Amino acid sequence: MKEQEEWKEYPIKRKFEGFYRIEVSNFGRMRTFNSMHPEGEIVEGSIIEGYRCLRAKLRKKRNDRDVEAIESVQREIDHCNEKIKELKNFKLHAEEVSALREERDRLVQKRKKINKKITNKNYINLSVVFHKAVAELFLDPPKNKKEKFVIHKDFDKMNNHVSNLEWASQEDLNARLKKHPKMILREFNRQFIETGPQVRSSKLTELEVLTIKKRLKRGYTLKKLARQFGVSDMQIHRIKTGENWSHVKLLEDIKENAKLEENK
Repeated sequence: MKEQEEWKEYPIKRKFEGFYRIEVSNFGRMRTFNSMHPEGEIVEGSIIEGYRCLRAKLRKKRNDRDVEAIESVQREIDHCNEKIKELKNFKLHAEEVSALREERDRLVQKRKKINKKITNKNYINLSVVFHKAVAELFLDPPKNKKEKFVIHKDFDKMNNHVSNLEWASQEDLNARLKKHPKMILREFNRQFIETGPQVRSSKLTELEVLTIKKRLKRGYTLKKLARQFGVSDMQIHRIKTGENWSHVKLLEDIKENAKLEENK
């Protein structure tokens, strides 16, 4: 049976003006609702340190003092408009009307400045990390207080499906670091940047030894490999047993060692 996508509203724990809502799905997707998109819009978010994240600016609800500051100027503007309306049909009051219009324009600019100042200080910078939001809404609560992190089981930070997430402690994170694909690949590559060969008077290079180890796993005989690489059967045997070139490891061997370390 095909899995159904389920949506839940993500709680915004700050009071703000206007209409804005966030929903998160068990598939790791996110959508937002606002006056421009009342039916909802799927958002990709931005990438921060490899994680998908929604960033938005919301406006705080204005306090009584700020509201009064705006309304006070607005009353003055309304008063100017009323006076202009009373006097505009009388040519004798042209100068007075002109002065009232200038005053009104000055008050409009004053209102804009006050409104901008209030708006700038009242912004809420909202940041919602996709995988954490999915975990909070769809995973069972963590077993203990130490499990305050959310990890991706497959190490893919873009795969935010609920099945790929689980709670973890700092100790869990440290243990996972050793088996991270990037760490395994780094260990694999390190063996090729050593300064000079680690086996004296060897006719072989690290890359050739790596090839030999791969072919040994595939069942190549010592004699066949010795003939291919121009060395003795004994040299191939020593590579096979690890007596020589033990520092050169296959990628699958490094992965296996990481698993063994984890299970200890």
